[in-house]
Amino acid sequence: MNRGMRGLRVPLIKLGRIPFRFCLLVVLALHLIGEEYPFSPFPMYSNFHNDARVVWIADQDGRPLATSDHFGLRASTIKKVLDQRARELAGDHLKRSQPVPSEDELERQAAVLVLEELWTDRRPGRLERAGVTSLQLMEQTIWFADDRLQETEQVLAVRALPPPTRDAP
Repeated sequence: MNRGMRGLRVPLIKLGRIPFRFCLLVVLALHLIGEEYPFSPFPMYSNFHNDARVVWIADQDGRPLATSDHFGLRASTIKKVLDQRARELAGDHLKRSQPVPSEDELERQAAVLVLEELWTDRRPGRLERAGVTSLQLMEQTIWFADDRLQETEQVLAVRALPPPTRDAP
């Protein structure tokens, strides 16, 4: 025991005292029961892309919208749904023995589907109260080249919203 701040007793752990065989046994046991720790092959850490892609929803003026407020989703979920829809579209083409469109075209088609889903699942009245007349699915790609960061920003899809209806008195 060691006296820490204000006279509190703090136990000291002597790492040299933990037997190597015990550590090896724990690691093997965890592996046999299917536990991933301490060797985690999770995809987010298994490879790194040369670029980073960010996707968000914007209004008609390109201002980002709070997706949690308007649609009840996190922005990261929208990117995952976009990627999933693109994979589904590619699979549909393969099932019908049709040539698969380019990756960019699949992404644009998927973006149209995602905007339709967002419009259908939106929180009623919030977009209208915010003065939103159209939705844009935006993408920014960032990469490192020529000793500096490069970036592109593009609109993947646009969905015009129907004009607000006035309730009869």
